[in-house]
Amino acid sequence: MACNFNRNCNNTCIPNCCRQPRINVINNSIIGPTGPTGATGPTGESITLTIGTVTTGAPGTQADASITGEAPNYILNLTIPQGPTGLGG
Repeated sequence: MACNFNRNCNNTCIPNCCRQPRINVINNSIIGPTGPTGATGPTGESITLTIGTVTTGAPGTQADASITGEAPNYILNLTIPQGPTGLGG
C-alpha cells in the first residue's frame, strides 16, 4: 500500500489518518473529526463604554483600571502613576 503523507496528520503514514480519532496527550481524551459549522447565533446587545475618572497616582505605583456600571452601560475608570520629574532646562 502506498503511503501518502498528510500535513494535517503530522506527516504520519497511517491510512485515512485524518478520519481516525486522535488521542489528546494532555488529557487522554478522544478527538474526533470536526463537525459541520453550526447556525449563527443571535446578535448580542451593544454596550456603551464611557470614560469615567482618570486619576494621577503616586510615582512608582501600579497603573489601575476598573469597569463599573451595569449592562449595557459601563464606565471605565483609570489611575495612571505620575512619571519621574524631568531635568530642568
